[in-house]
Amino acid sequence: MIAYVHWGQNYAVVRDQERAWAQDLVGAGYDMVIGHGAHVVQEIDIIDGVPVVYSLGNFVFGTPGRFDDDFPGFGLIMTTPVDATGFQGMTMRCIQTDNDVVAFQPRPCTPEQSAAVLGALHPDIELTPDGGVLRWD
Repeated sequence: MIAYVHWGQNYAVVRDQERAWAQDLVGAGYDMVIGHGAHVVQEIDIIDGVPVVYSLGNFVFGTPGRFDDDFPGFGLIMTTPVDATGFQGMTMRCIQTDNDVVAFQPRPCTPEQSAAVLGALHPDIELTPDGGVLRWD
């Protein structure tokens, strides 16, 4: 089961409240937690073997929002293969979503942007030429 939750303070870091809710969702038996709502990409945790993506950002629905150097206008596209044994990691691609930059046409991040954004999300993300991969046990 995947919990897809709308949470998070706009243009801010993950709050203790989201961390507590994530723990509750893991305790309730969810296999993955995917969040959105903060308008910016936020970190990824692994809680008791369950990945928690606190925020994918605005996905392709970027706005000329309150982005700045601390909270830039990027989003994530995430996929995860699944088989009979469960999820087999997640693949992430960084996209530019700040409409002041992309004029309402989201586009892939440059390799440098992608490395910076994905590298800050979780220490175990393996960077690839077009994104990153996170595996957990």
